[in-house]
Amino acid sequence: MDLHMESRYVGPVCVVKCKGRLVLGPSTEALDKHVTDAIAQSKVIVLNMADVMFMDSSGLGTLVRLLRRAKSSHIELRLCCLTTAIRKALDVTHVASLFKIDATEEAALGAGYSGKAEGGQGNPAAHILCVAETSDVCACLGALLQGAGFHAQTCSSLYDAKTLLKAKKPDLILLGAQMPQKHPGVQQNLGALAPGVPVLTLDETFSTQEAGVGADPLLARIRQHLPASA
Repeated sequence: MDLHMESRYVGPVCVVKCKGRLVLGPSTEALDKHVTDAIAQSKVIVLNMADVMFMDSSGLGTLVRLLRRAKSSHIELRLCCLTTAIRKALDVTHVASLFKIDATEEAALGAGYSGKAEGGQGNPAAHILCVAETSDVCACLGALLQGAGFHAQTCSSLYDAKTLLKAKKPDLILLGAQMPQKHPGVQQNLGALAPGVPVLTLDETFSTQEAGVGADPLLARIRQHLPASA
């Protein structure tokens, strides 16, 4: 089986889940392109290797080369969920020490997020976690909030939101309009992980109205609920 990859973005972290065989040819070429593209958009890249059962010398060489490329771009590359075979290959070749390796994806996300999260132009204490139902809404919210001087991190799954909450307590949590319907009790669940943090929900029309129309009202709502020090 060739190597297949799926990516998702969790705040500043790009998680790449790999499945198949990391061997010379299309597999190494595909991983090279995938990680190179992620370097241009991320501060941290996590390669989840849970479903990679075999890696040849060329595959190992590709990992080392990508690690060097990431470092030269001041990007952190982490590995997680290594199978016994992949871990053995790294140990036998004495390259395991070159990588930051985490036992679980959650641990890798937490380490990558807490180490590389950065703010916008405003006070970095004004930290907002956005959990929206689509990547497009996440991108819109991230750009809007960063442009307004907030430190914004976005994700589109509750699993990732909980991981980010464990890594850093935000000043405010912003939910997409459909999140409460899709996940009943989401406000209470996230609020329990961050006691005292306000949880706001986007207006139903935010994602469909003319771009920019809802920006100022949303920013006004956010500022009303932020602590005075944020």
